[in-house]
Amino acid sequence: MGKIKVLAGDFTGNGTYSAGRVTLRPKDRPSPAHRMKVRDFFDSVEVAAQHNAVKVGGAVGWGAAGALVAGPIGLLAGAVLGGRGRDVVFVAVLKDGRRFLGQTDARTYTRLRADVFPTQT
Repeated sequence: MGKIKVLAGDFTGNGTYSAGRVTLRPKDRPSPAHRMKVRDFFDSVEVAAQHNAVKVGGAVGWGAAGALVAGPIGLLAGAVLGGRGRDVVFVAVLKDGRRFLGQTDARTYTRLRADVFPTQT
């Protein structure tokens, strides 16, 4: 399951993406959250920006593993390299005209984009 942080638009707060469905809270009715099948509700998803991110949990975990394997040098290498990732800021437009600016990790964005992409019949 991937997390989506809503930065602006017709939705609010944080959402999730799992198994081809996105759960978001609309601004006009924040409760309950809407669970939407991506193929049925999303018209497009486009990248607005990408940036490298350091995930603290990953850096700590890889740092500890590196320390066990290679001592202090492994600790440093694991901490520096282990927590790296790429975050994607994207614009999503729904078929009903609502839209939002969201942020998620690159892996979740790729899955979301693949679900929106039209399939050959």
